[in-house]
Amino acid sequence: MEFKSPIVITTETYYPQEVNWIIALFEAGLERLHLRKPQWDLQQCNALLNAIPVEYHKQIVVHQHHALASKFHLGGIHLREKDRNEIKIDLAGYCRKQQQKGKTVSTSFHQLEPVITKGDYFNYSFLSPVFDSTSKQGYPGKGFNVMNLAQTIVALGGITSTTITQTKALGYTGVAVLGDVWQHSSPLDAYLALQKSWKNQAYEN
Repeated sequence: MEFKSPIVITTETYYPQEVNWIIALFEAGLERLHLRKPQWDLQQCNALLNAIPVEYHKQIVVHQHHALASKFHLGGIHLREKDRNEIKIDLAGYCRKQQQKGKTVSTSFHQLEPVITKGDYFNYSFLSPVFDSTSKQGYPGKGFNVMNLAQTIVALGGITSTTITQTKALGYTGVAVLGDVWQHSSPLDAYLALQKSWKNQAYEN
């Protein structure tokens, strides 16, 4: 699975004009939005998805309230580490069942070892922190090099228009961004800068 543009992860809580910004990002070429609202209940997530045009639903992945993926015909579900640990018996089978329904299944890792042992179950995996986080204080990057791994791995943590230029050389097939987009006065401008750096890197390689 190759990504032509950076993945965007939503903020955890309320963000002013969030739906308008999300639509603008999709219109600018965003391929994949990860809806991550750990403090929101089902109704709040439902309302947000209702406000996003149907044509973009297939490009959305939910981190919580996975039933929404079927209700809104979303692109996929994301399993947190906690979710993986709760599926103790047959993680591979669970992922396969979701994939047979036409959903992608992604997850998050914070060390290389579990990527090697479990990464094949997923369409793609986030690995973090690759660089010093821009959204979490005191969260230093580990500079993971995944060049020799066969899994589809997405770099997360400290992704900016500068650090993004190092990700292909480290073996990543995609990047996911949070702070560099939502901490900017214009999330759209921030995303366009990231998108340009990502595409330039792909061209240079």
